[in-house]
Amino acid sequence: MTLTLRASSIAVFVTLAIATSPLGANQQSTNRPGGVVVFKTAEIQWTDYPNRPGVKLAMIEGDLNKAGPFMMRVKFPAGYKLGPHMHPGIEHTMVLSGKLRLGYGKDESAPSEALPAGTVIVTPPNTVHFLATEEETIVQTHGIGPWGSTAVK
Repeated sequence: MTLTLRASSIAVFVTLAIATSPLGANQQSTNRPGGVVVFKTAEIQWTDYPNRPGVKLAMIEGDLNKAGPFMMRVKFPAGYKLGPHMHPGIEHTMVLSGKLRLGYGKDESAPSEALPAGTVIVTPPNTVHFLATEEETIVQTHGIGPWGSTAVK
């Protein structure tokens, strides 16, 4: 086999391997049906979370002030504490990164547990809870709006 033929054979093999691999499939244009939305991490836009200094919010879907489904990400800075509060609807939360310390009830000195990335929390409506972070922590929450957070004393 000549050097040129060998190089051509290798080039064809590599091209076929990439085109048929999952990586190659991701690089090709997609054929998504209407209504399908994909958010890649780099495309997510963070804004300041109202009335929570240092906390960032990224709305993925919906409007917290309107009836209907919503999905959001919340980025808590290291050393953040959020006192006892509750939400009007069921809350589905997944810890995406960091560690969330979560406790229940009005007494912030009550037992709490550290929940690592990958943890899923399903909290019924009007359940009083509090949280803290030791490191930057990102959670993703979805539910049905209108949504809110009511401080509990």
